[in-house]
Amino acid sequence: MATHINITAGTFAANYGITLATGAEAESATSTKTVAINELIDSATADVINAAPIHHAEKRTQVDGDGPASLAISAASIATPSTLTVISADLSEAPNARCRFSIQAHGDLSFTDSAGTPADVGAEPTISDLVITSVEYSIAESVKRTATLENKVLVGTAGTPSARATCTKRIAFSVNGRGDLPAGVALGTGNVEFAGGDTGLTLVGTLREFERRADWNGWGVDGTNYPSAA
Repeated sequence: MATHINITAGTFAANYGITLATGAEAESATSTKTVAINELIDSATADVINAAPIHHAEKRTQVDGDGPASLAISAASIATPSTLTVISADLSEAPNARCRFSIQAHGDLSFTDSAGTPADVGAEPTISDLVITSVEYSIAESVKRTATLENKVLVGTAGTPSARATCTKRIAFSVNGRGDLPAGVALGTGNVEFAGGDTGLTLVGTLREFERRADWNGWGVDGTNYPSAA
């Protein structure tokens, strides 16, 4: 969605699969797509040597705001799995406050991986930097990368640690920004760029787009880099 302030009313129902009750005012609207990642772990090293998204993605939307909401949701057979269907409606009240609603919809999508190749962009940050250096998106608000190893402990007969090792390195990442979703950012292989992202295999598993009243729209991605994968 293009850069804008407030929530785009004209395509609201189409984007989120939710129709607001009469008199309701949306405060925020979020669309989140996720795809599970299938990992192949080497039998000799326990490194992830290959990873790929499965062929089934999920789309979840959530709209929160002020005013009434219908709780009349019904179980049904969905003719087209990708159709966004309301699965949760919450209505709350409190003294000296307007009633509030939160509505969620869900759709199941067929997914084909783009199999992209990310570029190595930006630079690793230093203590002197007061800007984001590890990505080159025009309006990035935050970048976080977390390197992890799995801790394996063998407990002996006496219940005390007998042997220990670490293995299976992964680097989880999260990039968030405002305005337009940058070109090339999407679910799947290689669809995000950050410093060191071209090493091994980088996969985006979660893509978010959101709108808020009296605020700019935004986007975010979460995923994993597998340094030993190809």
